[in-house]
Amino acid sequence: MTGSAVLRTMVRFDDGEIEHVDTVIHDGKLWIVPFWLDTSRAGRLIRIDSLPHQNSSFPGQNFVLNVTMPRTLFSRHLPSQVKGFEVLESRR
Repeated sequence: MTGSAVLRTMVRFDDGEIEHVDTVIHDGKLWIVPFWLDTSRAGRLIRIDSLPHQNSSFPGQNFVLNVTMPRTLFSRHLPSQVKGFEVLESRR
């Protein structure tokens, strides 16, 4: 991820909260970053270019995700199975 621009995506969660989440391009695909291990290594990536999303017209936001995301995807301990989402875990 080093050297890549960090973008921002507006995400609505299943608990009703809306957050602005770091987003990166990795291997030519668009991924949100729930948390970082350090300043250049994402702890987890969740692919969003395969999900309904759109460019954002809001200042400071690049994209809006058009599906509700389970809050569990943002916990440090990922559940064993999360259907409908492509997730990459960083090797520490």
